[in-house]
Amino acid sequence: MAKKPAAKKRSTNERHYSDILYEVADQVAWATINRPRVLNAFREQTLDELIDALKSTREDPSIACAVVTGAGDKAFSAGGDFYAALWCDLVIASENAVLGQTGARVGACPTVGATQYLPRIIGERLAREMIFCARRFTAKEAVEIGLINKCVPQADLRKETLAWCETIKGHSPQTLRMTKTSLNFESDLLYASWQHGMEFLAHVWGSEESLEGMDAFLAGRKPDFQKFRMRNKRELEDYLDGCAKDLNAPPSMRRK
Repeated sequence: MAKKPAAKKRSTNERHYSDILYEVADQVAWATINRPRVLNAFREQTLDELIDALKSTREDPSIACAVVTGAGDKAFSAGGDFYAALWCDLVIASENAVLGQTGARVGACPTVGATQYLPRIIGERLAREMIFCARRFTAKEAVEIGLINKCVPQADLRKETLAWCETIKGHSPQTLRMTKTSLNFESDLLYASWQHGMEFLAHVWGSEESLEGMDAFLAGRKPDFQKFRMRNKRELEDYLDGCAKDLNAPPSMRRK
């Protein structure tokens, strides 16, 4: 019986996606978020495709580095969670870039990455200001606080990125692998905190407050989060009133 021909393995250079563009050129893998109509906002499919594309670099040892960027000239990504930039080893931004964490403004919960990494990168106080106040930084400010590595004119962004890639290509791949593993060791120990954050995110996602935040963002209006504070206040007052009237005791044991 004739043997069935082996399936042809897909080349790392021949991957096609709907949310991202992917190519390998001169030992550099380029993953471009390709949703410029929505300012390259993330969705689950986008992240799945990015993960698949970046994992594929393991199949080609000649790839020296991978670059994640955004299509168009308006935004790297205006949606999703900011910590997806936080995962990068090195960050170069153009002078017109603005970086921030807007979760509190739209009812999201940045507990899977941002709450773990931001304090380590820019310090506890500034991280809390960035998250609680939805603080945003220009690229120049981001360099000053250590959030990114370098800020360059927009016209020079790709040229500068390629220059960094050329530098990395000239270094020992074995050394880079080992030192990256060592640098990541402490971060890998944060897995329990990530799991904890996922539980918080699952509680927040789809809640009335998060829906109010997202609906307001899509409608271009200011969200009304105060109504939830007032509702919580009424519920607390009802609870305290019940305690005062002994309503949490069996009817036969309530104070007359």
